[in-house]
Amino acid sequence: MRRVPLLAAVLLCSVWSHPSFARNYKPDFDCSVDHTNNSIATLLCENSEAAKHELMFDQTYYVLRQIYGKKGWKKLKQEAIEDDKIFQECIENNSETTAVVAPQADPTCYITHIDELTEKYKTRLSGAALEEANRDIDEHINIQQKLIDLGYLPLKTDDGVYGESTRIAIQKWQKDLNRPRHDGIVSDSDAQILLSDTKPITSNFPQKTRHESRSIWDTLDGLFSYINTSGWSLWIVIIVIISWYLLPTSIAINRKCRNILAVFVINVLFGWTLLGWVIALLMALIFEKRSDYNLRMQAMRKIADS
Repeated sequence: MRRVPLLAAVLLCSVWSHPSFARNYKPDFDCSVDHTNNSIATLLCENSEAAKHELMFDQTYYVLRQIYGKKGWKKLKQEAIEDDKIFQECIENNSETTAVVAPQADPTCYITHIDELTEKYKTRLSGAALEEANRDIDEHINIQQKLIDLGYLPLKTDDGVYGESTRIAIQKWQKDLNRPRHDGIVSDSDAQILLSDTKPITSNFPQKTRHESRSIWDTLDGLFSYINTSGWSLWIVIIVIISWYLLPTSIAINRKCRNILAVFVINVLFGWTLLGWVIALLMALIFEKRSDYNLRMQAMRKIADS
């Protein structure tokens, strides 16, 4: 009889320690922002189970988004916005609520409706896309975490949403391992290989192959892959790169060199060869300043006059 409590305790500990049991699900938006005037957003931030089912919908929605491509994103988003109106049925009618605090939403109603929408969108999927959509949500998130561990994704992107950066990371991984498809969709066979891969990539960005050294262009390609190209961050990176490329010209202007034009021409036309960039940099550092040149010429005139 003593074995029964002991066995029960072991089983309880194993269940409690299981990742899916301990995981606290969060929605695909920032819960630190005030959502008190939005019933559904408040529900998703406070109810882990409701947030889990919302992520399961995202799982299907984002693989469908990948299939449609950028040209179809707007139409798909508009459809999802229209479908969101069904959740109004889940918001309680309470005359005592104010404009500041929205009425509560019923989690059971929300989960029922979001699951219906998930199944509706799944009917358009097949093959690897359907395999990804049908995957357990915890395994879905673990795959994203694995891409982080292997160096294909930056930290803190394991939110369960396979957005543009995650799709690019999957495509990089598929190319590196010479997978049959490079479409950014994780099939069951991809998932099995990816989750069993224990060799991390030392670089912060995907490598062309695991044994080849990366060129400067591969590094830049990896850098742009992990930037949110739809936001302002891309412009910051572009400005930084241009500033770095024109550094020799900037130094020549700052030093007020005599031959700024020569530095600029070498920098712009041949800087991409790296050797040309180094030559332009040396010219900017070595060329005589205009003020020094003027002083030297004045001294020479005085010597000539004397």
